[in-house]
Amino acid sequence: MNESLYRSIMVCRYRLKDRFFNRRLWITGSVFSVFLYIAEEGVRKFSIQTGEKITPWIFPFLTSDWICQMLISGYFLWLITGFCDKKESDNYVIARAGKIIWKTGSCIAIIVAAFLYTLSLAVVSIAVLFPHVKFSLTWGKIWKTLAVIDKSKYDVQINILPSISRNNCAVEAFLKAGILQLLCICWLAFLMYFIYDLSEKVIGIYITYVFIFLDVMLTNTMLEKFYVFSPLTLVQLGNYSIETAKYGISFDSSIKFYLFGIVIFVSGILFHDLFALLHGEELE
Repeated sequence: MNESLYRSIMVCRYRLKDRFFNRRLWITGSVFSVFLYIAEEGVRKFSIQTGEKITPWIFPFLTSDWICQMLISGYFLWLITGFCDKKESDNYVIARAGKIIWKTGSCIAIIVAAFLYTLSLAVVSIAVLFPHVKFSLTWGKIWKTLAVIDKSKYDVQINILPSISRNNCAVEAFLKAGILQLLCICWLAFLMYFIYDLSEKVIGIYITYVFIFLDVMLTNTMLEKFYVFSPLTLVQLGNYSIETAKYGISFDSSIKFYLFGIVIFVSGILFHDLFALLHGEELE
């Protein structure tokens, strides 16, 4: 294994262990799990009332609910804020690894954290539906019914959009939602890291949170033509329909948007120090 890659992985391991294996993660994670349990309570009640079991494909609907999505993305950014900063005790690791390796390891840690977060979100969203779950590769009756009825009568809080089940099979929707969610929070996290690295101030978190609210801002101001630049609009699978296609929204274009942004932000984070090093400036 390349020495630089090995050192970067060791930094990644150090950062993950330092930031995630602590009491804060377990306490806030438990609170967030309670939020998911409450958010899905109406679906469980509907299952009990109809006597029909729920297939485990709630994740695409959960991530397409704009309120849930704001909380999902906001909570992740709050969790990984520490990756953009460093403690006094980190200086020893930075001195040994080098600042570029430190940042490379931190970027890898963000990707790993985003993957684990997305996977945990999908697992927990299914787990809180038990014992009313039946496993099937199809949507089942519950999701198709909730997509067309007045959900407020049954106290269903999650917006079950019919376009999701109409345009995608269950497994396809689940995988697409997972990919979009992973790329979205990576995009936001690297934007935050990039701005913090340039300014060395906490302004990065505030600018990133503007993008979290951008979906709501564009909807309320009737500026739908800018949806293609809103990460929280593009992560919602329910927004991929004939009606929104006229704004340039498609699954392929969204993947390109996220990947392009991630590459730009990561390049800016790493090349910022590389440029200084090539010009003989001392890296702190």
